[in-house]
Amino acid sequence: MNVLAGYLAARFVREHGTSRSTIVRLLLAGAICVGLALWWDTVFPINKKIWTSSFVLCTVGIDLVVLAILICLVPEDAGASLGVFPSRRSAGTRWPSISLPSWDR
Repeated sequence: MNVLAGYLAARFVREHGTSRSTIVRLLLAGAICVGLALWWDTVFPINKKIWTSSFVLCTVGIDLVVLAILICLVPEDAGASLGVFPSRRSAGTRWPSISLPSWDR
């Protein structure tokens, strides 16, 4: 469930950009998820071992808040300078090429 929520959050950011309204919406959604998790905790305790629904709501809410904070703090072009994004050469291919160091002497 967390992966699905992360996918939907990333899709939301891609569609709406990194504007102030996007950040506010992510913060609001995160706060609502955490609030619901704390309310649901009174009936169904937050428990990581059995991955309860209240635990999932809590972690998704925290993730959304952290994502909003990172959008505020990290410049948009920071990934390119760190080599995180695929190169133009491999951008059109189905599988990105990965260059690893050769261990042969």
